[in-house]
Amino acid sequence: VNGPTYFAHLKNELIPAIEAMYPNNDFIFIQDSAPSHRSSIVQNYLKDKLKSRFVKNTEWPPSSPECNPLD
Repeated sequence: VNGPTYFAHLKNELIPAIEAMYPNNDFIFIQDSAPSHRSSIVQNYLKDKLKSRFVKNTEWPPSSPECNPLD
């Protein structure tokens, strides 16, 4: 999956389905750091469409076992 393919899926299928399930917009949308998720077309769309309901991957702490603060 590349950025444009993921963008089309978000715009045409996923976001409309989420908005139908949550008509009051009481949801938060979070992604991981997959290359298609990080593409500028996807990031810009989600930022414009979802506003504060979108959490960018740079704003979400990593959960990798390699990121242990005790090391």
